[in-house]
Amino acid sequence: MRFVIDHMLKNPDFNADQVGLVGHSFGGWTVLVTPEVDQRIRAVVALAPCGNSKPRPGILKATLTFDWGRNVPTLYLAAENDVPIPLDGIYELIERTRASKRLFVLRQSDHAHFVDNVEQEHERMRTTPCQRRLGVYAKGNAADRGIVFGGTGAFIRARLDACALRCRAADRNFKPAVLRPLVA
Repeated sequence: MRFVIDHMLKNPDFNADQVGLVGHSFGGWTVLVTPEVDQRIRAVVALAPCGNSKPRPGILKATLTFDWGRNVPTLYLAAENDVPIPLDGIYELIERTRASKRLFVLRQSDHAHFVDNVEQEHERMRTTPCQRRLGVYAKGNAADRGIVFGGTGAFIRARLDACALRCRAADRNFKPAVLRPLVA
C-alpha cells in the first residue's frame, strides 16, 4: 500500500490529506492493518473483512490489533448471509475498532456481493476446491435461495460518500444499519 500511495503522491493533484482505502475480504484486512504502518491513511472502508480472532477454516488467521494511534474513520460493509466472514466476526472487529466507525449490513447478500458480476463470481467461488471442501456456497440458482443480485456496486458507491463522512469521533456507540441491495 505504501508503494501505491508514494506513487500517487508524485501527482500534484493528489491530496495527501485525503487518503482513504477500500478493500474486500483479504483486501478488507489489508486496509484495516495499513493505518498501523502508514500515518497518511485518513479513512478506511472494509467490505466483509477477515481478521477476527476466530476465523472459519480456510480463512486468514491474522488477528487485527487496531493500534493506529489516531482516529481513522472506518466504514464496515457486511453481508447478511456471508458464510466465510460471518456477521459475528464483523461485530468483533467493530468492537475492537478504536476509531470512529459505522456498520452497514446488506440483507439477502453473501460474500460475493462486493464484486462485479456477482452471479458468476458466486458460482466460480462455489466450485473452487477450497470452497467445495468448506461447503460455503450452495449449489443452484442464487435467486431461489433468496439471495438478491444486481445493483449492489452502484448501491455501495452511492452511499460511500454519504456514509464515510458521517463517521465522527462522537459515533463511537454505533448502531448497525441494515440495508437492502437494489435490484437492477
